[in-house]
Amino acid sequence: MKRLFIAASVLFLLLSPMPTKAEKVVTVYLIPHQDDELLTYGVGILNHTWVGEEVHAVLLTNGGASIAHTKINRKLNDSITKEEFTDARLREFDRSTQVLGVKKENIHIHNYEDGNLSVENVENVILEMIEKYPNAKFKGMSWYDTHNDHKNTGIALKNLHDKGIVKDARFYLKSSQFGSVKTKGVIADKYNPQFKPFLAAGIESYNHWHPESGMYAVGYTSVSKSFERLRANSFSYYHTPAYVR
Repeated sequence: MKRLFIAASVLFLLLSPMPTKAEKVVTVYLIPHQDDELLTYGVGILNHTWVGEEVHAVLLTNGGASIAHTKINRKLNDSITKEEFTDARLREFDRSTQVLGVKKENIHIHNYEDGNLSVENVENVILEMIEKYPNAKFKGMSWYDTHNDHKNTGIALKNLHDKGIVKDARFYLKSSQFGSVKTKGVIADKYNPQFKPFLAAGIESYNHWHPESGMYAVGYTSVSKSFERLRANSFSYYHTPAYVR
């Protein structure tokens, strides 16, 4: 009888549906240029990677239009090509995303032309990501941003959210817009003081000058004030799709 009970118990266990794991949270950051992942999203990304959530960093442009290219060539008294320049930007981006805890396999590189990123370009990228991660949360830059690439990233994300294709969307403000935080509807990501050394290391990723190894401190040469604002005010601010300035 005991054997029969054990056999029945085993059969019950085999036929019973296995408990399913809770679906892993996937968050996708839409990054117009190398350095936006740190300057705009840094604290937000750390909030997700810190607790082991799956973060995807989607770089949208090649970053080739930065004025830093001219400044660096002047400093070197030489000329690095556009390809060498954009490669240097990617090296800085790679270091920064590693510091923020984004896994290498979760980094997606697109090479749309810096300064000419269209709404359609970004919508296509978002739709590709949704096909892979149907329930992903998306973070973009604000459609109120004055930079073409930043603004179009926000417009594209809002369009797809308004159509119900993206279920969860947040829109981030760059540091020069931080005066808007007093406006109702602008939210600060939760800041953990333990993030400080990681943000500092991310800043140094963009301030590493070693031409012999192809490191030209591109980010810092381009927008040093933005990096200093991050160092002094380590927050990421965003608004919802319903926000009206």
